[in-house]
Amino acid sequence: MPNKKISILQIEDDLIDTMEMDRAAEKIQVPCEIYHAKNGAEALTMLRSQITPPHFIFLDINLPQMNGFEFLQALRADERLSKAVVFILSTSSREQDIVLAYQHHVAGYINKDQLENGFADVITMLNAYFSVVSFPNQEPISC
Repeated sequence: MPNKKISILQIEDDLIDTMEMDRAAEKIQVPCEIYHAKNGAEALTMLRSQITPPHFIFLDINLPQMNGFEFLQALRADERLSKAVVFILSTSSREQDIVLAYQHHVAGYINKDQLENGFADVITMLNAYFSVVSFPNQEPISC
């Protein structure tokens, strides 16, 4: 397990899903800081105001105001945020959604309906990923 906390931004408009993500991290006892945004516009505002971006972003596709694909397009166009590690976490299993997500360079596409143990599967995968993957130094980025 990593020595420092995993920082996560979950972009999700379903309050139950955000609460389940928080509970899963607590249950599995993975040291996480999970931030939440209800849509892509709110998430971009949060990301642009942070000195250090989160390690991971979990993004739903069907969001109000700015959907997941609009968010990805804006994120990838922002030089400072373009390298963010994004996982799609959606109920959509449409092939065109999966293809479009990978065209926006997501790290993975996770279908919520296929999670055997709910968000515990996501947190377990994330903890393993964080434990073995090397990241660049997370020093604050100067603006």
